[in-house]
Amino acid sequence: MVRSAFSVVEAESAVQVHGGEVAGGVVTGLGDGDWLDLGLVDFAGGPAHQVYSLVAAGSSGSGLVRYRLDSVSGPVLGEFSIADTGGWSSFKQVPANAGGGSGVHRLFVTFESGYRGDFVSLDRLQLAPRGAPVPDLAQVTQPSPTPTPSPSQSTPTATPTPTPSQPTPTPSPSQSTPTASPTPSQTSTSPSPSPTPSSGPGEWNLVWSDEFDGESGAAPDADKWTAEQGGWGWGNQEWQYYTDSRENSAQSGDGDLKITARQGGAGQQCWYGPCSHTSARLVTKGKFEQQYGRVEARIKLPEGQGIWPAFWMLGSDFPETAWPNSGEIDIMENIGKEPGTAYGNIHGPGYSGCCGIVGSTTLPDGEKLADAFHRFAIEWDENSITWFLDDQPFHRATKSDIPAGTQWVFDHEFFILLNVAVGGSWPGYPDATTQFPQSMTVDYVRVYASDDPGPAVKPARERIEAEDYDAQSGVRAEASEDTDAGRNIGWIANGDWAQYRRVDFGQDAPSSLRMRLANGSGLTGNVEVRLDAPDGELIATMPAAPTGGWQTWETAQANLTQPVTGEHDVYLVASGAPSGDDFININWFRFTD
Repeated sequence: MVRSAFSVVEAESAVQVHGGEVAGGVVTGLGDGDWLDLGLVDFAGGPAHQVYSLVAAGSSGSGLVRYRLDSVSGPVLGEFSIADTGGWSSFKQVPANAGGGSGVHRLFVTFESGYRGDFVSLDRLQLAPRGAPVPDLAQVTQPSPTPTPSPSQSTPTATPTPTPSQPTPTPSPSQSTPTASPTPSQTSTSPSPSPTPSSGPGEWNLVWSDEFDGESGAAPDADKWTAEQGGWGWGNQEWQYYTDSRENSAQSGDGDLKITARQGGAGQQCWYGPCSHTSARLVTKGKFEQQYGRVEARIKLPEGQGIWPAFWMLGSDFPETAWPNSGEIDIMENIGKEPGTAYGNIHGPGYSGCCGIVGSTTLPDGEKLADAFHRFAIEWDENSITWFLDDQPFHRATKSDIPAGTQWVFDHEFFILLNVAVGGSWPGYPDATTQFPQSMTVDYVRVYASDDPGPAVKPARERIEAEDYDAQSGVRAEASEDTDAGRNIGWIANGDWAQYRRVDFGQDAPSSLRMRLANGSGLTGNVEVRLDAPDGELIATMPAAPTGGWQTWETAQANLTQPVTGEHDVYLVASGAPSGDDFININWFRFTD
């Protein structure tokens, strides 16, 4: 049987249910790797522009629901992320952008998550072509907790934008909850005027900036920014309508830009009916785009339940190249219910939505990011991206951190975005405690470049932080409880390794190696130090005996077996343990005379 692609499709009518079960007229128990085959559909009405899904989630996890053509690994027609809706019987209509479809295809639904349990139930869905009325799928189930869409509302036509989505663990498949990130030792800066940017940190050279030094009430510089507009939910069921009004984005006259979320919809229509809030979303697309470098902003954040500020980047080929294939770099995201926590994340094909490569850091002593200005930055090269809060690194993603078989898509130009969202699937929605207006105050945005976009040289005699690897196999970073805090690498078993590119031994060869180790396994093994490959020349073997705990740290020392000079890639390779279990954590190492 072939049915119209634009009719209501009941999930329980699937030709095949893989991994879930049909119960009570819905398909439930859906988790990572599960899928539905909904049979043949005909796109005779034209390409799909939106997809609406009636879903419920009652788990602590989250995930990505994708609609695909022809197979479980076929082209993605549309997708959305879903977190807890308030219970397994609390069904919610979720709109998402869709793109494409012509002729007859088999329609599949796939479910992907970094969460080990079931995360969603699906009741029914409907695709819609451009201009079609928004359906009301909640006919026989509990209504959505957000405002109910008006059946007469036309589908918005604004350019679709991907979801800066709910963070999930990085990147081991065995990890089910995020590991806490380190608290930076320096977390706030004075609100005094910022220095003139003649050059950047270290060897960086300033290539673009906006100091927001316009007159009070002036619009953002039109040569640098475009204010995107619309209220279609922006892929996350957000409440705000983005405007180009000075009520929502304006320079202060004191060297700042204010992006302000306000209550009241200015008479605009949103995906759920009359808009309840307005805000602004500024982009540099077509005006400034950059590949590699340091991207930094000094920002004082808004606060409150349901408030979602972000400083981020999208691939310059978006939307011609569909998200997430175009790539997304979230330099800073914050949600109001976690006022002291900043998130950094990347999204690409196979690691998007729920399952980006994410890290976070939280201010000490209950401080909030709304209390003072803070510097948010990334340093980005051909192999890695490192995130900073007030110049303290808290997260790193490399080519080897993405899932096997996926593509690193951060090797082309990206543009910059600044926005404040109201509500959404990750932060939740404003409540009685949320006060409006709320402003994100931006002191500056600066972009630096280097003549050498590759990894920086690492002097062998200076301390090299273990988490600053350029590639790895089998390891991941976590917050450390060592005396100097920071981060360490762990989950290291026989054969696992971490690579450190461009370690400079100089002209005078060091004679020994010092390494900070913790071993809570009860197993005794070694850390081999090799040059230029995981099976390269062996220059040292560091014994790694039990220390009494995974965060019980000792400094060990080993002699080098031969002199080494010049630049090399250094590999730390785990070996010698009597089983395949994890047996060692490493905080730092350095070579000595």
